[in-house]
Amino acid sequence: MAQLTADLITRLREDDSPEVRRETVTLLTTEFNQPDLQPGEQRLAEAIFRIMVRDTDVGVRRALAEGLKDNPAVPAELAMTLARDVADVAVPMLHYSIVFSEEELIDIARS
Repeated sequence: MAQLTADLITRLREDDSPEVRRETVTLLTTEFNQPDLQPGEQRLAEAIFRIMVRDTDVGVRRALAEGLKDNPAVPAELAMTLARDVADVAVPMLHYSIVFSEEELIDIARS
């Protein structure tokens, strides 16, 4: 994944369009969901996700939610941020993710 990440960062430097950012998130989440991901690669991907979750483009955040919705290893604060986003972003996480406790889901529904 290290080479993939370096290539993606280079690509983002050359073209920071929403389309490229969405493609980048999709590729990274696909790699993140692989069972053979090394701990260092996981930390790097999570750091990138923490940046991308604040992207101004809803499509980028939606791609992140779609890519992480089935992964039980998604960091709790990242999952919670996505679940509290606009409906287009939140629904995949709330519908599919198993990382939320019942109390967290109730809290999200109340907010």
